[in-house]
Amino acid sequence: MKVWIEKKLVKGRDDRLKGEPILGKALWSATKSSSGVDIYSTMREVEPNDVILHLTDNYGITGISLAAGKFTEADGSQHSNGVGLAYMVPLKDFRILNPVVTRDKLLREENRAQLDQIRKQGKVFYNKKLELNQGAYLTESPVELSRLINSIYSTQAGQDLPYIGGLLQPQNGPSDGANLDKWEELKVTVQRINDREAVEKFFDAAGHVLSKLNLSTDDQLVYAAAFVKHRSVQLTIGGRYVTNVHRKGDSVKLGFHVPAEYLDHLRERYPSLLISNEEGGSKEKPLRWVTLEAEKLNLNDFLDAITVPAEESRQAQKVSQFRVQFAHLHNKWIIEASKGWEVRSRLFEDTAHYLVGAYWDEHSPEDQTERFVEQGIWENGYDDKFLREVSAVLEGSRIAIKSVFTREKTKPVMAIKARGRVTANPNNGKRLQVEWEKDFVPSEVGFNGGYWSTISIVDKEEHINAIWGKKESRKENMNYPLNTIFYGPPGTGKTYTTLLRAAQIIEERPVENYEEAKRIFNENLGNRIEFITFHQNYSYEDFIQGLRPDTDKDAELSFRKVDGVFKRIADRALKNLTLSEKAPEEVSKEFLFDKALEGFIEEIQDGEDNFKINETASITEVEEDAFRYTGERWKNHASGNRMKFGDLREFYKHSVNSRRDVKYLSSVSGLAKQHATYFFKVYRYVLKHLPMDTIAPARVKRQNYVIVIDEINRANISRVFGELITLIEPDKRSHGAIPLRCTLPSGEEFIVPSNLYIIGTMNTADKSIALLDIALRRRFEFEAMYPKYQFNGVELQDKEVLEKINRKIIELKGHDFQIGHAYFMEKSDSLLNKMNKKVIPLLLEYFMNDDKEVRGILQHAGMEVDDTAWPLEIKGKRD
Repeated sequence: MKVWIEKKLVKGRDDRLKGEPILGKALWSATKSSSGVDIYSTMREVEPNDVILHLTDNYGITGISLAAGKFTEADGSQHSNGVGLAYMVPLKDFRILNPVVTRDKLLREENRAQLDQIRKQGKVFYNKKLELNQGAYLTESPVELSRLINSIYSTQAGQDLPYIGGLLQPQNGPSDGANLDKWEELKVTVQRINDREAVEKFFDAAGHVLSKLNLSTDDQLVYAAAFVKHRSVQLTIGGRYVTNVHRKGDSVKLGFHVPAEYLDHLRERYPSLLISNEEGGSKEKPLRWVTLEAEKLNLNDFLDAITVPAEESRQAQKVSQFRVQFAHLHNKWIIEASKGWEVRSRLFEDTAHYLVGAYWDEHSPEDQTERFVEQGIWENGYDDKFLREVSAVLEGSRIAIKSVFTREKTKPVMAIKARGRVTANPNNGKRLQVEWEKDFVPSEVGFNGGYWSTISIVDKEEHINAIWGKKESRKENMNYPLNTIFYGPPGTGKTYTTLLRAAQIIEERPVENYEEAKRIFNENLGNRIEFITFHQNYSYEDFIQGLRPDTDKDAELSFRKVDGVFKRIADRALKNLTLSEKAPEEVSKEFLFDKALEGFIEEIQDGEDNFKINETASITEVEEDAFRYTGERWKNHASGNRMKFGDLREFYKHSVNSRRDVKYLSSVSGLAKQHATYFFKVYRYVLKHLPMDTIAPARVKRQNYVIVIDEINRANISRVFGELITLIEPDKRSHGAIPLRCTLPSGEEFIVPSNLYIIGTMNTADKSIALLDIALRRRFEFEAMYPKYQFNGVELQDKEVLEKINRKIIELKGHDFQIGHAYFMEKSDSLLNKMNKKVIPLLLEYFMNDDKEVRGILQHAGMEVDDTAWPLEIKGKRD
């Protein structure tokens, strides 16, 4: 069940006030746009009983109804601004909304962070400027947007929107700071805002209002949230924003709701004060949202003003609809930090680290580590010691259980048996709630054990690095080959090992915890990590560069260059490598231009039409590394030409001041010189977006990049890699002994950077390593992954069964067809289920459904075969 928003003009349209197209009776649209584009596909997605919100006359959401059925094709000549075939979705149970959820109340500045987050998830009815998107007749309303609309309505009406309440129950899914608890979420947001003075002013403002109104986080009238992605923290009371702090680019601003009567004084005091055009409050007591750079703001000038609307909101309501609708986003630590200096100060400190003991004399067992990890706790074994120290541990602190012993009678050694993060402290001096790392492997650290009390703060950097594996720790030992293939039968941990290896390459440190590795992998996916799977039809065009058909409205078919996944990540890696070798001043200049380019791209993408360069040419598309532009009369270039960002960057680097200057540049393309007029005009547009005040960044740090190729043996390697098969060799890369460049089919020069790692996985049950392309085998280092029967000294569950099966497989088909240990690692899975659902189907595939052969393997492993079952199954072990 979904929620949709229909944008409809009714005023002045008599044909939409009666009959079939009347508001709330049916949705009508053409089947295609006038140029033949399928822009009404959402009409085909509406299901019976979906909710339709009717946004009329660009004013607001004035009605709500339910879909009575799926779309049908009907005569639309009278109803859909067209002639002939149209889409029609019947509606039912239409209700007029009173009060109306106006466009101004919904698309207002103080909602921007939330609206931006929603907009980036998919197409909605508004754009980045919080204006209505043209042509978006019917768009889906994501849950977060529906919640926001409902909260505005319910704040005024005192009840939820009809039909919609049950759809909006908060889920326990991730918030804006996915996978972070609320303390970490706030701390990371504060770090990303990166302006302590501004954040302090926000907390002071919030704390002032909360104290004046005697409110705490327990009051349902209070709602506060931190948005990591948008670098924003906000506080609302009732249905009204009080204040927020947010960073946009190089500027950090504070926002407040103030009564209109204060505006003249504030405007006189702060000429650069931004005042929203949207009004809030009532006719008698209008409010306006104001924003100002935090560094220019004296908070005392605003405290009285922001308290007034907050007080009115408290008197008018008992429960915040924001708190109800966005309960999963509410962050109590914002309230605590606003009212308590100790909590606030911890936000600006590095995470504390603690070593704790788990050895209890005269208890059975004396070592309590296993119990602590199992129960998710750590306990102080004393009733009269360390109570103050334990009570002082804050949530979010890192904790590790130690064990100190002597080796060779005199040498003190420390081992770490468990690591975790404190999630709660009841402040009784006895117990901490801890989220222990699930896959942590006990290990010894590289410093002497010595004496450590039951709970000790770890503050030396070398000790923190040794225990918690900071990036600096053992960095010099991370020396992996640039080209690696993990090969082995299914279920032997190739993907697991690949993920760990990729995380270690990215972090340049040991990463032994799988959950941490997975987090690192996912955070960098699409930027410093790419993951692809080869298949029989995978080609050079997919991997490196190719041509794709391109149509421009009614123009004839043409083709354009599209970079493949390897080319894209190689370009990113090479850019990092190049910048890391430049002086900070040079990097700063490129950084400034890139910021300006981003601003210009946003301007183009927010526009409804093509961007006009001049009267004869326009930018029609923004590609990954270029603008595509064309002229109205360019018959020979129907799809246009590519204006590379690199050429424009060279203009800036060489301080080009006129079209003539372009002709003398040797570092730009021939097209840039040929079309210097167009290039220079676009360059001038870009310069308008240059930041006014940008601090030069420090030297760029060299980083590693990783591309993971799953099932690398399933594609035609020679066809996919092409000339790259030579260029990926370490000595042929950008910083190798013999760096080689190639010219791609597009004419572009290309080199493989020395900071790009290639990791492949290969299933030997599909193809033996001996059958691999010889050229590929020479360029990669191969690491074998075959079944293991014990881990860290602990034997695999049902180890003897797996061993017997694999011995028989080796005898019949060879080592490459063994069954991997991963099929036997799930402790909660019974042997019967493992065999019947996972292992036996694999054996039947290996042996071409030869019942007799597979039956013999199972019997050799001591299994009792069910003679009545097909496909083959076992009953259990033979007695």
